[in-house]
Amino acid sequence: MKRINIIAHRGASASAMENTLEAFNKAWEEGADGIEADFMLSADKQIICFHDLNGRRLLGKALRIKSQTLATLRNLSENAQPPFYLPTLKEVMATVPAHKKLYIELKSGAHIVPFLYRELRKGPLAMQQLMIISFRKAVIRKFKKKMPDVKACWIRQFRRSQKIGEIQPNLQDLKMILKEIGADGLSSNQKYVTKALVQDLNDAGFEHHCWTVDDPQRALLIAQTGCQSITSNAPEKLVQAFAKNGKEAPDSLRLINTQAKG
Repeated sequence: MKRINIIAHRGASASAMENTLEAFNKAWEEGADGIEADFMLSADKQIICFHDLNGRRLLGKALRIKSQTLATLRNLSENAQPPFYLPTLKEVMATVPAHKKLYIELKSGAHIVPFLYRELRKGPLAMQQLMIISFRKAVIRKFKKKMPDVKACWIRQFRRSQKIGEIQPNLQDLKMILKEIGADGLSSNQKYVTKALVQDLNDAGFEHHCWTVDDPQRALLIAQTGCQSITSNAPEKLVQAFAKNGKEAPDSLRLINTQAKG
């Protein structure tokens, strides 16, 4: 079994402030295969690296991020508690070493795609180093029409329906949507991910990427499903676990090919 890619969630966010250059550089030091970062369009059409749509949690101000300029947001971030530097997509791309990956989660709607297209085309990274992810079907659809040479995955969260007792979304419906929007695969939470599910997606021509796994033993189990990557806040723990256990998990951690309980 080939070791799957370990992707640092918002950088090595267990060790440094999320979505900062410090967190991304720390992820490379910890041996991550790639980083995942959140991006949206500011009021002055800059692609900024920030997760929340509102500034309350990180900036201490209840304001809409998309309505602010880059200069305003940087002033707020530098005076936040704790203070931090808010980077742009260009600055984040500059941290990515050769042969490493950048997962770009888009928090804006489809209107960001033309700006993203220009930034990626003139940027330093090869197209195979990039992946776009988004919860918004319209974003994936528009991006794939604009840049079919860059992979893009739709984000969905699996949940057990309290009403019907089944796991949602339904896999057949999910595959239909992935095909309709032109997605290369699915990015989902770790709960309910099984080898059978991943194999079904793969057989239909879709990749599967899993988030967010910080427990090394759980990561070893998830790896046996055959998914293409695992996202983690603590990439160093996962890198060390895979190195210690070699290419496969020990017998005590063999994945049972059934749906997880919960």
